[in-house]
Amino acid sequence: MMQAKLIIYTSPNGRDGWLPIDPHKVPEWLKRPDIVGRLVAGEMCMDPKSSTGTDWFMAKRAITQAEKTAQERRERRQAKRMTH
Repeated sequence: MMQAKLIIYTSPNGRDGWLPIDPHKVPEWLKRPDIVGRLVAGEMCMDPKSSTGTDWFMAKRAITQAEKTAQERRERRQAKRMTH
């Protein structure tokens, strides 16, 4: 199973004012696998069961230094193949 680190952002209207939230403040409904899948796919979500209105949420994948290093290595190898 692949794992990724996500940064969850919230906005009062879903258009602007996006701010990252602390992991312990992420609502439980947002942690459901089907909702996380939608966030990873780039969708924004809000709680449709809330009658008083709710914040919107989106996620961005955090790229670790190890992933950056591996990507750079792949790009260097690919560049060598193209020049030889």
